This record gives sequence, C-alpha cells and structure tokens, in this order.
Amino acid sequence: MSLLRFTRLRKRLPSWHRLFHNESGTTTPWWGRLSTAMRMAGPPDASKQPQPMIRHGVTWCDDYHWLAKQGHHLVSQHLERENRHTQAALSDTVTLQLKLKQELSFRQQDPGAIPPVCIGDYVYSVITKPDGSQVYRRGLRTPSATTSVPDTTVDVLDTASLQNALPGVFTLGELKYCPQTDLVGFVVHFPEQDTSELHVLNFGSESQTGWNMFQHDYRPVLVVPNVVNFEFDNQGQHVLYTTADDLKRPFMLFRQALTSSSSESPPAQELLLTEVDHRNFVDLSRTKDDEYITVNVNNKLASQVSVLPASNVRAQLQHVQAPGPCSYFVEHAHGSFYAITNHAAPNYKVVKFESPAATWQDWWPHSPTIKIEDAEIFDRALVLYTRQPDGSQGLVQIDLKTQAATTYTLPDPHHLAVIETTPNPDFFADYLAFTSSSPLHACTNWQLDLRTNKLQLVSDHVPQDMLGFVPSQYSQTRAWANSHDGVQVPVTLVQSKHLGNTPAPMLVLVYGAYGHNLEPCYNAAYVSLLQRGFRLAYCHVRGGGELSNEWHEQGRLLNKSNTFADLEACIQHMLDSTLTTVDQLIVKGTSAGGMAVGNLVVSHPDWVKAAILKVPFVDVLTTMLDASLPLTLHEADEWGNPDQDQEAFDMLSSYCPYSNVQKAAYPSMLVTACMHDNQVKYWQPAKFVAKVREHNLSDNPILLNVDEHGGHSTYSLDDTCLELAFMLKALGRS
Repeated sequence: MSLLRFTRLRKRLPSWHRLFHNESGTTTPWWGRLSTAMRMAGPPDASKQPQPMIRHGVTWCDDYHWLAKQGHHLVSQHLERENRHTQAALSDTVTLQLKLKQELSFRQQDPGAIPPVCIGDYVYSVITKPDGSQVYRRGLRTPSATTSVPDTTVDVLDTASLQNALPGVFTLGELKYCPQTDLVGFVVHFPEQDTSELHVLNFGSESQTGWNMFQHDYRPVLVVPNVVNFEFDNQGQHVLYTTADDLKRPFMLFRQALTSSSSESPPAQELLLTEVDHRNFVDLSRTKDDEYITVNVNNKLASQVSVLPASNVRAQLQHVQAPGPCSYFVEHAHGSFYAITNHAAPNYKVVKFESPAATWQDWWPHSPTIKIEDAEIFDRALVLYTRQPDGSQGLVQIDLKTQAATTYTLPDPHHLAVIETTPNPDFFADYLAFTSSSPLHACTNWQLDLRTNKLQLVSDHVPQDMLGFVPSQYSQTRAWANSHDGVQVPVTLVQSKHLGNTPAPMLVLVYGAYGHNLEPCYNAAYVSLLQRGFRLAYCHVRGGGELSNEWHEQGRLLNKSNTFADLEACIQHMLDSTLTTVDQLIVKGTSAGGMAVGNLVVSHPDWVKAAILKVPFVDVLTTMLDASLPLTLHEADEWGNPDQDQEAFDMLSSYCPYSNVQKAAYPSMLVTACMHDNQVKYWQPAKFVAKVREHNLSDNPILLNVDEHGGHSTYSLDDTCLELAFMLKALGRS
C-alpha cells in the first residue's frame, strides 16, 4: 500500500504478529540427483508462438505470451526444464554452495528470546521451541515489571498443534488479542490454494484452555474465509474484518457478532462498506489508546479515514473530514485526534482536530528537507521517525501538552544505520524501544526515555562470528553520483578499510519505486561477500523515498526514466572512481528493482559482468495493459495507464525490459520466479529469460530458477547460497 503508515507499520508489528513459516529443506540436495546427461544438457528452447498485440495504432507480436498459461502441461514442462538447466549449469559449484551454507548457518542471527510485551493488565510473550514452532502466552502483569505474576500464565496458541488441526500447508499471519478478554484472532494463509481464513479462539473456555486446547476437537468461536485484516471491539462482542475480491484487493468491510441472540441462529454478519473503485484498498487499524477503530480506504495518492468508537462498533462510521485529497493516518490521545498527512506538505506534517468533522489545525510543521516516515504516540508524547537531507534517519520527540521538541540522530558508527520500529503497544509506557541495523551491525537495541529525553544504546548484538568477521575493520560511507540532469544521487558504500581505492569486486543493489527506501540492513550473505573482498554499493535512485516525497515523484509515471539514468550514473561513478571494473561488477534488483536491472542489461549489456534479477517486474507493459491481473488498476498511479493513455503507453514501451530486448552479447544472468507470486507473475521472468536467450550473442549463461511453492517474498537458505555461488562463479572466485 502506498501510505507510509502501511509500508512501515508492518515492521513494527509484535513478533507474535509476524508470519510463521514452515520451511523444509531437502535432505539430499538437488545437485546430488543430477544425471550425467542432465549436466550436459543445453538451455531449454522455448518455442515461439506469436501473439498479435495492438494498442494506440501500434502492432507487435509477443512470441512467448503462451508461457502465461499457468497449469498448461507445455508450460509446466518448460519450467521444469529451466530448473534442470539451472541446476546443471551450477552443478560445479556444489562444494562452494555447501561451504556457503555452512558459513551462513554459523553467521545467521540468533533471534534469541522474543521480549515480552505489556498491554494493559497483561504480559504477552512468545516461546520458540527447538523445532521452530512457537507458543503464544499471556499472564497477569506485575505492578512494576514486564514479567507476569507466577501461576497466571496460560498458553494461548501452539503453532505445532495448530499444524495438526488444520489441513494442508499454511502460514500464520496477523495475530491479535482482544483487550481485557480471553479472545485471540489470527489470519491463516494457505499459499497453495491462494486463500486465507480468520480464526477466533476463546482460550479461556474449558474446552480449549491452554496447552491442551487441541486435544479436544478444534472448536474456534468463528472461522471466516477470505479475510485480509481484522479488529476486535473492546468488549469482545464483535469483530470487524475486510475481505478481498478476485484480484486480492481488500474491498468489503463487515461487522460480525461473536455471540448469537438465539441458540438456533448464527451470529449476525453485517456489511458496513463496499469500495467499488478498483484503485482503492480497505484497511483496518485501531488507535493506540484503544478508543477508536480506524477504517482507511486508500490508494497510491490519497486516503479517506473513518472511525468507530472501539467500545461501540454498532455506531455509525464517522468520516474524517480532510481539507482536500491527501494521504493521512489517524491517531488519538486525550480526546484529540492527530493525523500525519501530506496535505499541502509533500514530506508530511502533523495536524490536530477535536472530532472527525472538525477543521484540521497544523500542530507540527512541514519541512521541505526532512521527511516524516512514521509516528508512535504515547500518553505523554508523539515520536516522529524522520529522514534527514543526507538520507540518514532520526527521531523527534514532541510533548503532547507543551509541544516542546527534542531531535535525535544515531551516533557513529550507527549514523547511517536503518532505524527499525519495534513493538511499543503500551500507550502509557515511559520508553520508546527501537532497533537499528546496518550491513556491519546485525541488531542494535535502543531506548528513548520519554521522561528525561535521553537516548540510550541498550545492547549491540554482535553475532558470534566464528569466521573472523570484525565490523570495525570495515566502513560504511555515503558517496554521491552526478546524474544526467545534475541531480546528486546518494550511494551507500560498504567495504574493507584495507581496500583503499583499489578496484575490487562489487555488488550493486537497486530498487527505486513506490517511494520505498532501499535500506542497507544487515545481511549475513553480504558479510560473506565482504570477507571475500567485495564492495557493496546501495544505489538510492529516484523513484524510492530516501530523500523526500519529491524523490519519489521524480521517478514515477512520465519521470520513470530518471530511475534508470540514476542507476547508470551510480555505476559510472563507481567505474570512474576506480572502485571496481566492468569485469568485477555484479548488479542485483528485486521486484521493481529487477525492472531497473533488466533495463540496464538491455540498454548497456557490456556495463556489468553479471546480473541477478529476483522476481523481477520485467514485463511492465503487458502487465499494465491487463486489468484482470492483481494490482494493475491499483498501480496505475505509479506506472500510468497504457491502455487509456498513449503517453503512458509510449513511456512504458520505451523502458519495459522485455519489450526492448535486442541482439546483444548479454552478461551472465540469474533470474528467479515464484509460481504463487501475485505481485510479479512467474511468466514475466520466464518470458524475459526466453527472449534474452534467443537474442544473446555471448556464451554467458542466462538462467531461470523457479520456486514451485513460494510467493513474492519467499527466500530460503538454499536459494541464497545458489545466488552467492552464481556471483562467485561469474567472477571466477570461490
């Protein structure tokens, strides 16, 4: 979703809200099962079946359009051959992959115990068992501590038992407790069926108490299919939830009673809202003081928020009267509403109003250079998460009564680290907790004392590195590349201090879309590259949101070419600065970042040695011409509507990687796809690989790796090791 609240809010959900993945590894690796004939096999030859296409008087043929016929036996056979070819092409890196897997296993960050979370009278905690399953627990809170009163803790949910109770493979999504009741709700996702369900349990009932809840028949209070998000009322009498349409867009809002007025009739379900505009999503949240449930109808450019008293959800929805089209989200404290909004404020400001219909009053001003990215409200203060002019992050603490403000930035060596929000669900807490992460520091815990205005480093988690990685021997700095129009583009550089200006292997990373930031966080795989003498270069190109909202505006719609020009400028800067050479340079992008990489290798195939495109958005033209695909209508504000707008059609045609493949000597490429990806359909990377391979004049391998079960954000340790091995092989290193 476009609103900053909904892009960053996901990061600060408690650990017990996050996805529970059932990842399985193969005992015998795929490379051990390859036959000699398979190892010798050449790349699959995708047949050409021209599909005529016409728009705005322009006619062209899509030779590989047939690959979009998911489930067709010819498509399945082709994708199987692609996977076998990739396995064969990298079979000589088997030993290297095993070595890398051992390295990453040593270096993987141990999450340790998940800290308990205090909300109201209770302490909520999660225990992770040796098999990876988790037990969610609740106990009464002691008067002055974050521990629970002995003998009051109950086991709310055991994910291992849930696995036995529900059919098929699933992941556990959002989990929420109902305030001051024994109700818990969670969304279960079934990826293979591409469906989801809301389950509500009463963990205090005799038939389903604690650890033994699944020794009885699994009897949830409520199961509702196709639910995206939900919220309880304060009394536990109702649950509100959103459901999705055929394109997975949450568009309907329901109110469901959890008790029935009659023993013979089911609880009543009432439809409160249907959003007919296909660009809009419907989302639910609640204010931190538990006074209101908020309903946000939003698209890429604007939102409309309505509120319901959390203690009386049978009341009428009250629409917040924004002064004009804008994006905003709403909080509440001490009888007043606060909204973070971009109305007449591209980098966002804070307004205050006394009722949904009241006029907005500016409370914290807009800054033309400092962007507000998120906010956390407490009984005594509002804390803003900000992005500084140099791209670094900071915080501003504002007293709710006096509006006195204190600004904070992280000290070195954490100045360029990524600030990551953590659970702060207690409205009356005296501290704000957050973490920071960087390529050199896995996780640093910070605490901001809201009473004394002091920022304290609580702990710096340095994983026990048995392989000799010492963060102090490396540096993280900021460089600036001069783009085609004179704009300075920031690049985050990470390297060994011993390298100096000596040319070295370099991994260039890029994203540049939706106003989302390319965040240089800790990544154990990249540490392995740093130890092998690599440099890392994070290119913060336009289209992202690193510098301001204007940074996003300059890289979307008819300005999209700036994204690609910025990447070219960043690479040229690295080469001109003798930090690397073409034969040492690898570029990597994921999703929309894969589009930037695809555009680069099609436009300048001789600029890099190798490229990795993960679930890349490389056929943007075909996608945005097909309104039946998920997200197409919703994303017209980012890419344009080429079906209705010839100018948008011409622009997308000019930069779409798949549309612009031509005869050239292409670098080595590893392209990935996932069969259950609703954001970038598998056929985009499959078509791109087939077309590049057809036009490739070099002997460099063009590889496609298809995950048969994963979705857009599914990554495994084996996949990571395959990517690392591909990179090292491309450079002739180990």
